[in-house]
Amino acid sequence: FCKFKNQVENETCEKFLVLRLDKKYQFLSKEFQEFCYKHRIARQLTQALIPQQNIVAKRCNIIIFKKARSMLFKRNLPSSLWLKAISITNYLITIFPTNTNNVKTPIELYY
Repeated sequence: FCKFKNQVENETCEKFLVLRLDKKYQFLSKEFQEFCYKHRIARQLTQALIPQQNIVAKRCNIIIFKKARSMLFKRNLPSSLWLKAISITNYLITIFPTNTNNVKTPIELYY
C-alpha cells in the first residue's frame, strides 16, 4: 500500500485523506493502523462480505464481468481467456468518456 500511496500522491499532487476498507485481517494489523495514523489517513472500516456497504464497488465489478463475458461470448472465445477479457474490459472503461463524468475519461478525472 505504501508504494501505491506514494505513486498516487506523486501523480496527483493530492494527499490521501480517507481510506475505505473492509474488515479483513490485512487492514486491521497494528502496523497498518500505525501507518495510517502517521500519514493522517482516516480509515473507514466496513464489514467484509456485506455488499450493501460496498455497493459502488460491487456494481462496478458486475459491469466489468458482464462486459467481459459478452466479449468472450460474441467472439466464441474460450473461457481460458477470462482474465484477459477482464483486463481489456477494465482498460476500455478507463479510456472511454462517460456522460456521468461530463464526457471525461476516468484517466482525465484522475489527473
